[in-house]
Amino acid sequence: MNKIDNRKWTIGKIERSITDSHNLEQLASTEQFLHLYYKFFPFDARFFKQEWLMDKSLKARKRELVLVDDIDPDTISFYEEKMSLRRLNEYVKSLSINEFAAEWTILQTQLAGVDVLDISMYPDLCEKIATLKSPLKYAYDKQLQVA
Repeated sequence: MNKIDNRKWTIGKIERSITDSHNLEQLASTEQFLHLYYKFFPFDARFFKQEWLMDKSLKARKRELVLVDDIDPDTISFYEEKMSLRRLNEYVKSLSINEFAAEWTILQTQLAGVDVLDISMYPDLCEKIATLKSPLKYAYDKQLQVA
């Protein structure tokens, strides 16, 4: 199995595990598996949306299970930060503006539907997006094309 197929299979396995978790203990195991996924697979812009959706569904499932399990909700952590967004931010931080511009076509579609409040927690990502969309960047690119 090649790396992309292995990644797709792993994502599918995590998604099923989130859905099939019937108690917080099972979900905690799935959360550990998701963290291992993030350690094993390097960031790839093509998979960002799926990773973000896994983070989001894990958090939602955790909230659902807290309501049915007889556990004090204050003992459960609900990270506001999503690992997928942290990985994206670290990746974007490592890119130059030109490298980011080259990745933007993929990232723009992947970021569609992602909550703006989630993105705003990552200033490096916001800064690169703003720089890319700024009229000054457009004028600079045009100037380079003429020269």
